[in-house]
Amino acid sequence: MIDRTKKFIVIASPTFICNASCSHCGIPSDIDYKKILSPEELYISIKNVLTSFYKQYLDNYEIHFVFHGGEPMILGIDYIEKFIRLTEKENYQYFMQSNMILYDKKWRDIFKKYDFKVSTSYDFYGDIRRLKTGEDYYKTWSKNVKQYIQDTGRRIQTIVTLNRKNINYIEEMIDIANELNINLELNCIRPTGRALKNHSNNFITPGEYGFAMAKAYTYGKKYQDMKVRYGHTIEKIVSENTSLPCPFTRNCIDTIFMIDSNGNMHKCPIAMQYSFPHFGNALSNQLDMKRFIKFKTLTSYSVEDCNGCNICNNGGCPIDRISGDIFLRERNTYCVSYRILYESVLKLNRLEIKEVINI
Repeated sequence: MIDRTKKFIVIASPTFICNASCSHCGIPSDIDYKKILSPEELYISIKNVLTSFYKQYLDNYEIHFVFHGGEPMILGIDYIEKFIRLTEKENYQYFMQSNMILYDKKWRDIFKKYDFKVSTSYDFYGDIRRLKTGEDYYKTWSKNVKQYIQDTGRRIQTIVTLNRKNINYIEEMIDIANELNINLELNCIRPTGRALKNHSNNFITPGEYGFAMAKAYTYGKKYQDMKVRYGHTIEKIVSENTSLPCPFTRNCIDTIFMIDSNGNMHKCPIAMQYSFPHFGNALSNQLDMKRFIKFKTLTSYSVEDCNGCNICNNGGCPIDRISGDIFLRERNTYCVSYRILYESVLKLNRLEIKEVINI
C-alpha cells in the first residue's frame, strides 16, 4: 500500500528569548527578543500556511513539529502542553532543539509522555557560549545531557559549530562525544547575526569544512554506535539510494517551513538568519503567494555544473544559491565541502567511484 501522507517539517520559534548569550548566535539583531507567540497563535499560523500553500494535502498530512528558539524550554511546560492539546487530534510528532540547561524531572516526564525527540548543541573547544547566570556552561550542559540519556536510553544529537578555534580538535571532539554517548552534527559558523560582529576571524572555508567533516566521519568509525552527520547521511544516500535531506536537497520548499515569534513564515531558520525575505505573516493570514511561487520556480532551475553529480539534488540548499530575488545558477556555496566528504565516504566503504569528481 502506497503511503500518500504528506510529511512536513515545521520549525517554530515562538520566542527568541534565551538563557544563554552565545557570541556566534545567528539570529538577526532586529528581531524582537521579548515577543512570545501564544500556543493558540502558533497553531493558527501553521493552519494558515497549510491552507494557503498546501491545500491538496489537508486531508492526509503528518507534521514533524520542532520547538526551536531562542531556548524553547523557557516557554515552560504549560505552554508546550497547551499547544499539544490543540494538535492532539492531528498527526503530529514532537521534537525539540534545546540547550538542555533547564532540563529536569518535569521535562523528562513531558518528553516521555509525548515521545519527544530532543536534540541539543555545544561547541567543543570553541569558547563561544556563555550562560547569562554566569554558571559554567559545559558543566551544566554535560550534566543534563547525561541525565537525559540515562532517563530516555537515547543518544542525543548534538550540533557542533565548527570555527577557526576548534577545527583542529576533531578527533578530541569525537572522543568526548563517545564518552558522553552522543551523536554529532557538524555545522560551520555562518556570517549571520552576532557572528558577523564577533567572529570575522573565525570563519572557515568550505574546503576546511569538508576536510573536517571527512576526518570526523573517518575517525568516528572507531566507535560503532556513534553517528556523525553529515558523513552517515551521505553513507545512507549512497548505500540505500534514499531521498536527499537538508542540506543536500533543493526541493525543501515542499516539505519545510518555519514560523517565528511574530507569526511570519520563513523558508527555514537559515533563511531567517540571512534575512532572506519571508513569505508574509501567517498569524494574520497575510501570506505572499506570489513570492512563494517565485521561490518555488527559482529553485526548480537546473544547474549545469551539477549534471551527473550524485550528491546534491541539482544544486543543493537554495538559500546558499539565492541572493534576494536573484537565483544564482551555480553550485552551492558548500559544494566543495560535500564533495570532499562524499569521496571520503566512498573510499572508506570501498565503494566504486562511478565518476571523477574535480574539487
